[in-house]
This record gives sequence, structure tokens and C-alpha cells, in this order.
Amino acid sequence: MILNPINDQSVFDTVSLHLLAQKKRCISREGMCQYQLGRLSCAIGCLIPKNDYLPAFEGEIIEKKTTNIGQYLRRRGFNLQLLTDLQYVHDDYTPGQWRDELKTLARKYKLSPDVLRLKKG
Repeated sequence: MILNPINDQSVFDTVSLHLLAQKKRCISREGMCQYQLGRLSCAIGCLIPKNDYLPAFEGEIIEKKTTNIGQYLRRRGFNLQLLTDLQYVHDDYTPGQWRDELKTLARKYKLSPDVLRLKKG
């Protein structure tokens, strides 16, 4: 888990490994994506330590400067555009599609996709 991101590559690697290991979306019973729910977390939720997580984050979008989650991530220096794209992979694709979508993001951000070879299955 990254508390203070070093760079986009470390964020990409952490989120990619998390999603590929979890193999399922973090969604509520109502079908809404969640940042954290029990042992599950989404592409952004995996970057938030449990003791920093606030239920108020749920339902908020990270791009808005006035949201709790947006302020939290901005203060920690995350690239919000990268996080938005990673979140889109979690929210809008099936786990079986994640690896290919993550490869596409690696190309978009000129990041190494090597981490995607580490976790098969």
C-alpha cells in the first residue's frame, strides 16, 4: 500500500497487483462501486490505509476539488488523471478484461507493464 506515492509507476504497479490478485470488483449489494467494503477495495481504495478511510468518501468523485476523497488524494500528491483511469478499469470492465485495459493504460502513461506479467490467472 502506498501512503505517499513516489511516482505514477509505483501507483500503477500497486493498483495493478491489487486488482489482479483480488479478481473481483468492490461493489455494494446495490451494485454500486465502493472504495472499500470489507476486505475488498477498488483501484483507489487500495491506496487508502484503513485508518485514513472515511465512509464519507463513498459516492464521491475524485476529480472534484471539494470532495473529501478528492482533497485526500490531492494532498497526498496523486496524479488524479491516472487514478481516474485506473478507477474506470475497475468500475467499467470485468475482472477478465482488467489485464488488457491496464496494458492500454501503461501505454497511455508511458509506464512499464512488467508488473502485469507477475500475476497471472
